[in-house]
Amino acid sequence: MNIGIDLGTTNSALAYIDPKQAAEAEAPVIHVLEIPQTVAQGRIEPRRTLPSFLTIGQTGGEQEYVGVYAREQGALVPTKSVHSAKSWLSNPDVDRTAKILPWDAQEAGRIYSPVEVS
Repeated sequence: MNIGIDLGTTNSALAYIDPKQAAEAEAPVIHVLEIPQTVAQGRIEPRRTLPSFLTIGQTGGEQEYVGVYAREQGALVPTKSVHSAKSWLSNPDVDRTAKILPWDAQEAGRIYSPVEVS
């Protein structure tokens, strides 16, 4: 099986081609793999894309979320949200391994590097 991964700055997605079907068809059928993720407190649903957002628990001991719910929580509490982490990977003026995220947090609240989050 061939799997394609799109690690986008805003969203990530997965797709695959079944080699048996590809051998029999003129053009292979591309199947999108839906990604289960938290979409609301206590509710997990599969989605075609995974938003590239991480929300850190408010007290440090709470659960972290990735995806749709993290994006929505990040709009409410930006200092606990990490987004666009992959864009820091190609910035020549930034140490990709330095703990600089979440960017909107105070210095003491920055606990992740772009490499860790990506």
